[in-house]
Amino acid sequence: MISMVIGIRIEEVAIAMEEALGMVKTKGLVASMEAVDAMIKVENVILLGYEKTGHEMVTVMVRGDMNAVKASVDAGTIAAKKVGEVVSTDIIVCPDGNISNIFYKAKVKGSKKTGVEKE
Repeated sequence: MISMVIGIRIEEVAIAMEEALGMVKTKGLVASMEAVDAMIKVENVILLGYEKTGHEMVTVMVRGDMNAVKASVDAGTIAAKKVGEVVSTDIIVCPDGNISNIFYKAKVKGSKKTGVEKE
């Protein structure tokens, strides 16, 4: 028998509360800035940083609750497409803790709009 919480399966509740890493890769800095602006405004996510990968490619990364990251990536994609080209997007659910170490670590200071700092 499957346990229920207010009509929702326990497994669905657990999945909804999982952390995720979201990425939007654009061609050009302007499109990436539009993406990141929309991403942090639409949902409560933490900006991890950006990565320039050459040939005008820029990837912006956020983390947070899986549903928030999904909505954030969707909003960022729509915003970036208005001013430039979106090359790819990705969402990694339950990323290993070391994945964030590859990029930048965010230092949370009580605001979702906190700037990114290198360690």
